[in-house]
Amino acid sequence: MSTTYKEYDWEKPVQLLYDHINSLPAQELAKFKNDPEALLDAIDKFEEEQNKKDSEYRLMTVGPDKRKVVEEEIAQNKPYTFAELGGFCGYSAIAFAHKLKQTHPGYQVHYYSLEVSPFFAKVTSRFTTLAGLGDIVTVLVGPASEGLERLKEEFNHAKIDFFFIDHWKDLYVPDLQKAEELGLIQYGTVITADNIYFPGAPEYAKYVRLNTAEKKKDYPGKGNPNIEYDTRTVEVPLGDGKKDGVEVTLCTGVLSD
Repeated sequence: MSTTYKEYDWEKPVQLLYDHINSLPAQELAKFKNDPEALLDAIDKFEEEQNKKDSEYRLMTVGPDKRKVVEEEIAQNKPYTFAELGGFCGYSAIAFAHKLKQTHPGYQVHYYSLEVSPFFAKVTSRFTTLAGLGDIVTVLVGPASEGLERLKEEFNHAKIDFFFIDHWKDLYVPDLQKAEELGLIQYGTVITADNIYFPGAPEYAKYVRLNTAEKKKDYPGKGNPNIEYDTRTVEVPLGDGKKDGVEVTLCTGVLSD
């Protein structure tokens, strides 16, 4: 019987990566602090080699191609606050926190990584610190829904400028709705979401295309149906004949009741 997406042992390949990076000579580790791209390259290289030799414990990061889609949106929209839902091995946090910092040199920006797994949170914290990004990255351990509440109540954010969603696909819509209910999504907020085609997030892709009346009908009492979105799916080849998609969604306004 084949292993399902949720049954897959996600920790094993990350543990292998964590051990590999930490086993590198101190001189090489020191180079990462001034060069997050070098750490990303090291993770990409490990992922490629690991996936060639071991089909059972494949490492699956957002990768360089899909990462570019999000980085281009960061460069264009210039957010100051960024929240990712799902930290995994820290790859996306390194890439996008680095881009966030590049976009606003000398200005205060902050990146929040919301991760339910204490182990993945530890890896994300370790790698972002290793990349010299620890001063702008905060890792919140626990379900994304709780992390979103903390952004509002503990960190006093009335709005988050940019989201990257890349955790369990069946939580994409509920957690987006949670962010809507908390008021974290306002005019100009950008929401990017990975794995639209593979393994697939069809409910999410449909949800961000619904109008107010449709959301009230299909999701009564959930989210904020008055939020209007403009959205598109950016297709990205995976290199093995398959393709994936990154959903890029912009909040264009919030209707009054």
